[in-house]
Amino acid sequence: MKKYFYIVIVILGVAAFGYSQYSKGKLEEQLAKTGKCVDGLVTETGGTLKRPTATIDFPVNEEVYTVTLRSRADVNEIVKIKYDTLNPEEVMIVDNCN
Repeated sequence: MKKYFYIVIVILGVAAFGYSQYSKGKLEEQLAKTGKCVDGLVTETGGTLKRPTATIDFPVNEEVYTVTLRSRADVNEIVKIKYDTLNPEEVMIVDNCN
């Protein structure tokens, strides 16, 4: 019985990992079509050594949006943020804006 329990746990883990990779790919495709790139400012860092987080402020038109992403960026560091023009809460840190 325990053996089946562990098999189910492994299958659920693999499915969750596959879905996260799928959704990341979809976000990249969406941002390639309707994305806009701006500079964001890291205002706060936290998390643990294995899962660091960074709170980033970035401007969209007249508003300033705040998001928390997994990143090892330092406070007051400028990072490139690519956001969706239709839904500015969907963002990704990028190396360069193409």
